[in-house]
Amino acid sequence: MTIPQDAVADPWQIVADVKRQLRESEERYALAMRAINEGFYEWDVATSEMHYSPRVCELVGLAPEELRTMADWTDRIHPADMPKFRKSALCPLQGRNRLARSRISLSPR
Repeated sequence: MTIPQDAVADPWQIVADVKRQLRESEERYALAMRAINEGFYEWDVATSEMHYSPRVCELVGLAPEELRTMADWTDRIHPADMPKFRKSALCPLQGRNRLARSRISLSPR
């Protein structure tokens, strides 16, 4: 969004425009994620908070309330796959790769 440079710009209109543009951007993102039929998760390393998309839950056959924390995910990883998962998860933190990718086996708790 371009914010007007003149002194008479209405700050409330600017806020309303920014909110509208954010909402539109979020709607486009949601449509794109549904279109590609992929799941995603976000991990806030600083707070240890996790967000799993509904599609991730669907792909692994879990209800959203069963998949809320990192432990909810890692506790289901087959022990033989854990070193591969850890290595993949550390790559973005070490600046080697923006996306963590790995194929692992999950099992019910």
